[in-house]
Amino acid sequence: MRLFSYGLALALVSMVLLMLQKAYAAVPARELKRRARASDRQAARLYRVTAYGPNTHLLLAVLIGLAAAGSFVLLARAVQPLVAFGVLAVVVWIGFVWLPATSRLQRFGLQLAAWASPILAKLLGWMYSVTHFITNLAGSQPARLRPSDLYETEDLLVLLEKQKQIPTNRIPEHQLQAATRLLQFADRTVDQVMLPRAEVKLVSADDTIGPLLLDELHESGQRSFLVYEGKRDHLVGTINLHDALSAGKDAKVSDLMRANLCFVNEAQSLEDVLQAFQTTRQPVFAVVNRADDFVGIIGIEHLLAEALGEVTASEPLAYEDRQAIANYQPVLQPIAVPEDELSEEPEPLQELDQDQIADESETLPPEPPEVVE
Repeated sequence: MRLFSYGLALALVSMVLLMLQKAYAAVPARELKRRARASDRQAARLYRVTAYGPNTHLLLAVLIGLAAAGSFVLLARAVQPLVAFGVLAVVVWIGFVWLPATSRLQRFGLQLAAWASPILAKLLGWMYSVTHFITNLAGSQPARLRPSDLYETEDLLVLLEKQKQIPTNRIPEHQLQAATRLLQFADRTVDQVMLPRAEVKLVSADDTIGPLLLDELHESGQRSFLVYEGKRDHLVGTINLHDALSAGKDAKVSDLMRANLCFVNEAQSLEDVLQAFQTTRQPVFAVVNRADDFVGIIGIEHLLAEALGEVTASEPLAYEDRQAIANYQPVLQPIAVPEDELSEEPEPLQELDQDQIADESETLPPEPPEVVE
């Protein structure tokens, strides 16, 4: 009977160790580090163990194996081996299937892992050289680059869309949208982004730059304009709105325009056009089709809007004022730590003992291992 009790006790120990292993893998080490910096004491304790990366997994796997093997030996000596095997099978089922099934159990597992962290951190510190040697020998270094579920750009787009629905997501929506746009950038073509000919404001080379013309240029919303001579299809150059605003009295468009006009095809990709902008340094391109018809324009602002979306500043800055720009102070956004995943009642910064928080990472090895997610 005593052997059976000891066997059951070791089986429970292996189940607890399985719970700890799942708890330490529940939140990536990098996220725990962020939360620890935001004064979450529980995250700081968990990070002490997860910072060891594969060494933590190896140590817990060894402890689970020893506890399970010892449990089987003791139970097999007390009862039939088949019964002992059945008991261990139930323990394994509970550990791998049932334990992480509910958020309440996950929260309890995190609390248990935080309580056990000082002991495991010391054990990992003592055995670091051994576990590090074994993990390197077993090839865990290349495992950091193991294949994931991401194989094509479409998979990344699906991942970004799912990220928006995660309750603990802290990535601003505009950043997720920008990432989505950048991934789709290479697949977009000029005809999907360009300003169509019907909406393009053209300027005659013979026009005089005055209040009436400047009002028309402003109302168009364009920054650069194509210049024609005679017929509107006879394009001869470009003029920038900034140059027009700086023009002297009675200056003509032909005096300020750039004569080296460049063209792109409506079927070209935006990556091709971006490279063309870098090569030619032109502010705007005339877009033509296969029939050599002028069908629109595309400027660098169209590419930026397609890649990043419409950028809106919270407060306009006087970029001509050197002193105002020198005194600029960025607005820092605080880290919002989810309350339901770690500490149920996170302690505010002013109530925490900062020396105690600083001590949370004292037991890491002399050269802390790389954070592995």
